[in-house]
Amino acid sequence: MSLTSDILDLRTIHLQLYTEWNNLQTKFNSAAVQCDAGNFAGLATVFRQMEIIGVNIRALYMGASPSMRNTTYDILHYIDLNLGGGYTLTLQKMLDAIWDGNKLESFHFINYIDAMRAGIWNTEIFETHIADWYRHFST
Repeated sequence: MSLTSDILDLRTIHLQLYTEWNNLQTKFNSAAVQCDAGNFAGLATVFRQMEIIGVNIRALYMGASPSMRNTTYDILHYIDLNLGGGYTLTLQKMLDAIWDGNKLESFHFINYIDAMRAGIWNTEIFETHIADWYRHFST
């Protein structure tokens, strides 16, 4: 397995979990309808369906590979083996890499951060706020 395939597995598991939790919510709604109608046979059927969904969720979290537990461990183990050995990623190292790296990629990264900031704060980002950065990356 590779880090990329493990990350893709984790994404797939996340989507499957989302689907299962959504299915469970739907079944809770169905159970309420069956209960309100006094249909206890229908309610029992819905409970059995909910049990199956619960088993699926448990398997996605803790079951055989790929599961959330195994895949997360594999990813962290890969990172530890390949980035361990005394290497510590710091904010300063990331900023230095951006500053010294490919200017076009750095410019895109900074604009991406600006777009996220504008979206989060729902404000405009003006060039005057980061004019020195723009000047650095435009030369």
